[in-house]
Amino acid sequence: MNTWLGKPGSLVRVLWIAVVASGLVWMMAGCEEESGRSLGVSPGNVTIGRNVATFTLAVVSGTGDLSLPLQWSVVNPQLGTIMQSSGFMAVYANTGQVGVNTVTVRDQYGSDGFAVITQVAYDTEQPAMPTTPTTPTTPETPDDNDTGVLPASQFPGQLSVAGGEPSVTGVTGDVEIFNIQRDLSGDTVSYNVTYNGQTYSYP
Repeated sequence: MNTWLGKPGSLVRVLWIAVVASGLVWMMAGCEEESGRSLGVSPGNVTIGRNVATFTLAVVSGTGDLSLPLQWSVVNPQLGTIMQSSGFMAVYANTGQVGVNTVTVRDQYGSDGFAVITQVAYDTEQPAMPTTPTTPTTPETPDDNDTGVLPASQFPGQLSVAGGEPSVTGVTGDVEIFNIQRDLSGDTVSYNVTYNGQTYSYP
């Protein structure tokens, strides 16, 4: 016969230990599930030449309602740096050095993503502009339409390049210009504009 169960309070202590152990198991399972989530970055693996001065990276999967703001960083700043970032996108600037660099990004949940950039001495094509996901954190227009990135032809004013810099004319109010990409001479070749809650892409 087990006499220790007959002692005052012993059964209560056993039940309390079981409750605490169950709580710890639940917390550990939750942490493991959260840490297992990762961010998908596009392009995830890219080769660029010295002719590619900048290009755009974007988180395209794995985000949640409260992922923003994202934190971008590079492993080797001698090869390249994050020139600017906004929303789910960041612009990587190539220093022209040859080597392999890694860009990492972390969201507000603590989830990570990365992209591997191989920098070579010969010329390569400009990486394509990635398409970012539409999430609840993206501002929506009052009619809940036009949630994607629209072409410059649908901008209510005029998007162009003047003197090597982005030029926005024909509209009034706040205009945010971001994700500017430049060629080797420093002239703008593409950029994004946010106006009245909608994003447009030039060209």
